[in-house]
Amino acid sequence: MDAKTFKARLDRLAQPFRVAPKNATIVFAGGKYVVRSDSSGRDLNFDAAVREFQANPNLTALSLTVTEIPAATRRADLEPLASDANAVLRPLALQYTPLGTTKNFTRTLNTTEVANLFFIGRDGLRVDTKAVSDILRRVAAAYDQEPLNARYERAGSGLNTRSSRDGYKLDLTVAQKLLSEEVLRPDAISVVLPVIVSKPQILDSALPQTRDLQVLASATTRYGGSSRERVTNAAIAARKLDGYVVPAGDEFSFNEAVGPIEESTGFVAGLVISGGRTVKGVGGGVCQASTTTFNALYKAGLPVTERNQHSSPRALLRRRVRTGRRCVLRCAGLAFPQRHPRTDSRARLECRCEHDRAGVRHQRRTQGQHFQDPRAVHHARATTSV
Repeated sequence: MDAKTFKARLDRLAQPFRVAPKNATIVFAGGKYVVRSDSSGRDLNFDAAVREFQANPNLTALSLTVTEIPAATRRADLEPLASDANAVLRPLALQYTPLGTTKNFTRTLNTTEVANLFFIGRDGLRVDTKAVSDILRRVAAAYDQEPLNARYERAGSGLNTRSSRDGYKLDLTVAQKLLSEEVLRPDAISVVLPVIVSKPQILDSALPQTRDLQVLASATTRYGGSSRERVTNAAIAARKLDGYVVPAGDEFSFNEAVGPIEESTGFVAGLVISGGRTVKGVGGGVCQASTTTFNALYKAGLPVTERNQHSSPRALLRRRVRTGRRCVLRCAGLAFPQRHPRTDSRARLECRCEHDRAGVRHQRRTQGQHFQDPRAVHHARATTSV
């Protein structure tokens, strides 16, 4: 038997006796980092056995030399790194405190969450910037709030004032830098996050008295025979517009006042008109509110700076189904972007639903205002709409 074939056979016979070396590793277990030990491997040297067999083919036993293979990473190499990592494991409080307010929110990270904010590399500890960003975004989602303007709320047949509210927003860019610097400092037990305070445009004191308001115009559209989903969405849009106040000299946007048309904001899925086709979607029926609102503003003589036509303009005009229900949507002063260029007064919006008719009413304080004939300043064609 030639040497090559003989060596190959020995290699197959010795395969179960070969063991690969195992490197030491650092793992997070039981709330801390621990080092799992390394272990040596072994291999068999066949060269001497092959030479011995070639010299004496009648041999019935051969001796193989075992070679120990040390692990590339030993326990002693990793223990200092594990010690450094454990030194920075501690609860870390993220303080969300808007300046100039009495609000104070605290999100305390436990040791496991802190451990997720950094890596252990051969050259030491490194901050995981993505993990830091993720935790800060979760904090922002929990505590950030938009400012709320003062507005009116219906109370029986009258109106109450809903107070304004400051807004808070975490400065993610600055917070990312601060937290990244503090994560690997064992003595840092809290981080004061930078929070930007935004004031509302309309404060409680700026709301006009309801007795000073006068109805300038109203409009009504019908949607009898609509689906339950469409009726629901029209009512939700009405509630969001009810009591809305447009700041003096400001421009009003229907979309901004109603907010995102999503299931998470209360709207429901049903049939909508998009691109001239009826498809499944969220918010079908909101167009009833926007169209009725536009009609009231147009009749009031307020300049409409932009309007987007419904992709099925005949839908509202032809709806004359008579049922036992009626819906009145009374929204004083809302529609598409509007301006009040020659008055310092504020417009109030009043909305409610009753049955299958949508109506809009525009109210405003009347102290020396000047009104103009209805006009559309700009008309942009809609590509999609509901």
